[in-house]
Amino acid sequence: MRWYAGRRLGRAWPLAITLLGAFLRWYRLGDTQLLWDHAYPVAQGIRLLQSGIWPTLGQPTSFFISNPPGQAYFSLLPLILFSNSFWLAFWFSTALNVLAMPLLYRLTRAYLPDRTALLAAFLYAVSPWVIDYSRTSWSSALLPVGDVLVLGLLLWALAPRAKHANARMLAMFASLALLGQSYFLALVLVPIQAAAVTLTRWRHIPWRGLLAGAALFAAGLVTFGAAVAAALPTQLLEVSRANRNLGASAVFAPDAAWFGLSYVTGQDYFDQLLPPWAATPLQWALGLAFALGLALVGVRLIRRRPDAWVGAALLVWWAVPVAIFSYHWWSTLWQWHLRTTLPAGQLLAAGSCAGATARVCSTSGS
Repeated sequence: MRWYAGRRLGRAWPLAITLLGAFLRWYRLGDTQLLWDHAYPVAQGIRLLQSGIWPTLGQPTSFFISNPPGQAYFSLLPLILFSNSFWLAFWFSTALNVLAMPLLYRLTRAYLPDRTALLAAFLYAVSPWVIDYSRTSWSSALLPVGDVLVLGLLLWALAPRAKHANARMLAMFASLALLGQSYFLALVLVPIQAAAVTLTRWRHIPWRGLLAGAALFAAGLVTFGAAVAAALPTQLLEVSRANRNLGASAVFAPDAAWFGLSYVTGQDYFDQLLPPWAATPLQWALGLAFALGLALVGVRLIRRRPDAWVGAALLVWWAVPVAIFSYHWWSTLWQWHLRTTLPAGQLLAAGSCAGATARVCSTSGS
């Protein structure tokens, strides 16, 4: 028995979750603290429209070379339509991130139970960290929706007996290219995550889509590399500045796993939004759901369940950036370093929550 009854109500739940996510992202949006980081890509777009200067590099980073300029081009549509309004460009980025909830549900229900996909979309909608990162206009503004597109399309292309697998793999690379051309860390980390996940499904790789998509991604990479080479003296100065923040040797950072987990549990954010008697149990419950999700992955792999590949792929996607940043040379590891773990944590936690709700509803319905 479904935990929501009837077709009409079943269609209503994804819409309700999307509306909830939209409300939480748009609520008091004008109170968001905006820094020069938010204004940089929008200013580049305005300069293009007013002076005809095409941005070839984006916002400088604090850890290496400049970001690619993709976010400046994403900002062009609202700037053209609404007369160089920074606020409307900011709201436009937030609106695009609202699409993450229906996309997460639609893309993952192709290879996950409908209940799991719906719960994952709900966890993504209410995560305070995801909400916070969705209310931006800086270089990584579209990471919340971009991660969903890349991971969702990748797993759909690698699913057993997937239809149009080559087309979906090509669409994944197109999404990856657009995301990478906006944010340098995504340009480096997300391809590593995608490659690691793909290797877990070696026998199911749609090679034509992969080769065509890789060529598309490589073209964007070459374009960005040419822009970096053209501004090499400036970029070398940025690298030397970043080197001042490096330590003499790699440092083990257990915080990397906690930061990755915080996107599921709301750690350090629910404390500010809720009273302690509510925040602490909620964080523990979400942490337990994630831990049970990991346990379910292990059990299914041991039992050689046909659906075990999905959990293994999600675990790899989440674990790769955690492993990379667990040993680092930076003086400080920041929470935003682990944003590319999204949305795997929500999907893993939703797997255990879906099983629990199914048992409760089957008991109450019997």
